This record gives sequence, C-alpha cells and structure tokens, in this order.
Amino acid sequence: MSWINFSDVNLIENLFDSCLLEGCTFKKQNLSKTSFISVNLSSSVFDQCDLSNSIFEKTDLEKTVFEYCKLKQANFSTSTLTGTSFTECKIQKTILDVDGFISIGISKGFVLNS
Repeated sequence: MSWINFSDVNLIENLFDSCLLEGCTFKKQNLSKTSFISVNLSSSVFDQCDLSNSIFEKTDLEKTVFEYCKLKQANFSTSTLTGTSFTECKIQKTILDVDGFISIGISKGFVLNS
C-alpha cells in the first residue's frame, strides 16, 4: 500500500501492524489509538492529524514529516526517527526511547557532549 493518499478517507482506530506504507500521505485524519507497530512509514507525510495514543513501536519513520499534528501520548519506542521532522506539532507525554531522542536532537543540530 505504498504511496497512497489517505486524505479523502475516514480512518479511526485502525490496525496497520506490519504494513508497508512508504510514502503515504495522511491529511486531516483522526488516527487516534491507531497501531503502526513494525510498519514502514518512511518518507510519509502526516498533516493536521490527531495521532493521540497511537503506537509507532518498531516503525521505520525515516524522513517522515509530521506537520500540525496532535501527538499526545503517542509511543515512538524503538522506531527509526532519522530525518523525521515535527513541525508545529502538539507534543505532550509522547514516548521516545534514548535512540529516538538522540536522532531528533541530532536532526535539530544538537551534538552529544562526551
């Protein structure tokens, strides 16, 4: 299901576990409580989506763009976040592991002090 535009569909409480969704576009979607476990979402775009309480564990989010999204209590544990951008997103109690935290910091220009 790669490179699909999901802008004109109504998606809620979906289960996309282990799917290939590379390059997909999600616009103005209520994706709260959606499961994206072990999904390839690389190069995808989430624009103005509610992703509250969604699970992105073990997910490839390399070069994925989140714009104006609600990410309250979303879980990004053990996901690949290299080159992922979060623009004007509402982030509250969103879960990252140490590698994800470092990837996002590096993408913003931070360096680790040894």
